[in-house]
Amino acid sequence: MAVQWGETTAQFIACSSDVQVLTGPVGSGKSSAAAFKLMRLAMNTLRGRDGVRRSRSIIIRNTYRELADSCIRTFFHWVPRGAGEWREADMEFRIRQPGVHDHQFMFRAFDSAADVGKLLSTEYSYAWLSEARELPEELMHMLPARLRFPSQQNTPGFCGKVLIESNPSDLSHWLYRVGIEERPQGWSVFQQPSGLSPEAENVQNLPAGYYQSLIASRPRAWVDCFVHGKWVFYSSDMPVFPEWIGSRHIARQVLDPVSGERVVIGLDFGLTPAAVFLQRSAAGQWRVLDELCTDNMGAARFALELRHLINARYKSSPVEIWGDPAGEQRAQTDEATPYQILAAKGIEATPAPTNDWTTRRESVAALLNASDMSGGPALLVSPACRILSRGMAGDYRYKRIQVSGTARYGQEPVKTSSSHACDALGYALLGAGEDTRVLGGADWSRRMDEGLRQFSDQQQALGGTYRRAGKVSAGAN
Repeated sequence: MAVQWGETTAQFIACSSDVQVLTGPVGSGKSSAAAFKLMRLAMNTLRGRDGVRRSRSIIIRNTYRELADSCIRTFFHWVPRGAGEWREADMEFRIRQPGVHDHQFMFRAFDSAADVGKLLSTEYSYAWLSEARELPEELMHMLPARLRFPSQQNTPGFCGKVLIESNPSDLSHWLYRVGIEERPQGWSVFQQPSGLSPEAENVQNLPAGYYQSLIASRPRAWVDCFVHGKWVFYSSDMPVFPEWIGSRHIARQVLDPVSGERVVIGLDFGLTPAAVFLQRSAAGQWRVLDELCTDNMGAARFALELRHLINARYKSSPVEIWGDPAGEQRAQTDEATPYQILAAKGIEATPAPTNDWTTRRESVAALLNASDMSGGPALLVSPACRILSRGMAGDYRYKRIQVSGTARYGQEPVKTSSSHACDALGYALLGAGEDTRVLGGADWSRRMDEGLRQFSDQQQALGGTYRRAGKVSAGAN
């Protein structure tokens, strides 16, 4: 079958690297290229000592429905069902001719890290990861170790391959971090051009005006990802901050602190504590310079990490720290509050003046909609703050409720790996007084004093002491 591949896709098909990645817009022929190449790899597997070509391939998607609707359909576009035996119950296809070749193709779903255990019982020759942006990182930790069929004893010199095709992920996803930034030895990444560019691929197999019709009435992030093939975050849920525009609110270069200028730090507690670091420019622009995001970390260890970052980057600047007012609640283990634990490590923090959700969200949203005195965005985030940026782009979201008719969403935001950084940003801005944009010039000082008095009374009732927050003792341990 004569096939007309685009230039980037042809390079992917010709590549011999251990891990080969192809990303690009929807409809650009990525899955067809992967299916075509997988079959070619299998049929050209080195012969064993007995002269037989043997291979076992695994085709992976996040759900079995996606496997059936996408991968299996594409696979059988290139491979006639009559060429082998298809076992529906096992989701396996086998092509064999005694004494000549024997090739297995196993279709499997991996939706979470727990599913990676499915790999442990079988060895493979080749793997095709379809729509990798929906697959867990743990898959790539385990998969290369399973690519050892046929054995070197039977087929000396054999080397397994991993084929990855996907629409681009966001910048915090493992696909971008590993494939674009780290680019380990043995990895090759091919990125197709935008579907609207003159170099767009596979357009000869698409309806006329296909990409032009896709951009109508669709969100900017959707178009960036699925039409232009950019590395951005997109979700079908409702973002907490629809005011966010990545191209406007993410700086082009990493933002460095200005020595001697006030640093405002926001904290969110819990088992995934997070901190964000801000400074305000002379033009009135709030700049998010750093983030400290953790997972399954206690307050004491988090305090040490926080102090280390402060001393490393902000030692010459006055620092004020604002946290979640809920952090004044005692832990069930030792009855110490996160604020007391921070103080024991030399970090004094103050609860934000309010924990009202609407005020916190609107304080951030007001800045996203505003400009500083120079006409730039009133809130600018360093590209180094990837988890925060992911949350602002839509990972911090209201979950869509599965009902028919008009889209409906939950009333509470979903807790995700990035939501804590977004909350920390809110507390920093509340502490810095930005809620006055929302409250129309309300007496913020009065409310702050009232909140501090309440917090002081609670700390004393718990046997602690109250000190005005914002100081860090570098010598504390």
